[in-house]
Amino acid sequence: MPKHRPPLCRVDSVDPFALYAGEEAALKFFRTITARVKEKKATGTATFTSGIHSTRFQSSLRTDFEGVIELNLDESKGKLERSLRILSIKGVEHDTDWYPFKITNEGILIGSEDYRRGLPVTHKDLHSMRFANTLPK
Repeated sequence: MPKHRPPLCRVDSVDPFALYAGEEAALKFFRTITARVKEKKATGTATFTSGIHSTRFQSSLRTDFEGVIELNLDESKGKLERSLRILSIKGVEHDTDWYPFKITNEGILIGSEDYRRGLPVTHKDLHSMRFANTLPK
C-alpha cells in the first residue's frame, strides 16, 4: 500500500493575480489559501517577483508566509550567477547570507565547493539536492 503524503499547494506566481485583480484582492485570496493549507496540515509554496509590487504588499506576503527563500539571478561578464538565501523561517534561528548555487546534471549544488567540503557529512546532502523523475518510496 502506498504511503500517504500530505497535500501540496503550489502557486507559481502570485504576480499575475496581484497585477490583474489588485493587491488587496490577492492578499485576501492568499490569506484564505494559507489558512486552508495550515488547516489541512499541507505544505504550500508560492513565488512572487520583488520590485514589481508595493512595499506593503511584499511585506504582507513575507509576514503571512512561514518561510521566505529569496533567489537572485545576476549576469556578470556574460555569465549567469545564481544565489539564494533564507530570509525568514518562523521559529528557526538562521543566518541570512547569500549562497551561490548551480544547477547541474548531478542536481542543485548550494554553496562553493570549499564551503560544501567543510560541512559535516549529514549536512552535505542538504546542500546538494538531487531531483529525480520519480517520487521517493
